[in-house]
Amino acid sequence: MKEEEGLVIAVDEKRRTATVKIGKHDECVECGACGGSRHVMVEALNSLGAEAGQRVRLRSSEQNMLLGAFVTFIMPLLLAGLGGLLGSLAGGSAASGAYMPMAGAALLGFLLGVVLVKRYDRHVSGQASLQPEITEIVS
Repeated sequence: MKEEEGLVIAVDEKRRTATVKIGKHDECVECGACGGSRHVMVEALNSLGAEAGQRVRLRSSEQNMLLGAFVTFIMPLLLAGLGGLLGSLAGGSAASGAYMPMAGAALLGFLLGVVLVKRYDRHVSGQASLQPEITEIVS
């Protein structure tokens, strides 16, 4: 389990969640995939009833972070490579200049990967067990 501290920005009473601004940790410094340059917004379960403006401590599973990173970054590339391989097998040899089937299949594989990332994101956002949870109100 990984623990971090952050600042509650907004609270959704209906869903019992809070939007928390946390600083980037060591794993995120070189990534650049997140929108914020120094901070990341996280939606966390708010079972303690934290309010906007309070500093809180969050706990999240490292396994979820690794799975999310794989699905987001590696899976589309693997599907593009697999699509390119299948396209080259179906379209003949590259020596004869038949690159279009290979490129088209690689593009389709990549687009399939992007669609699967979007579906995974919707699936994960609906599961409370995969979300970070506020474990302590610091101030």
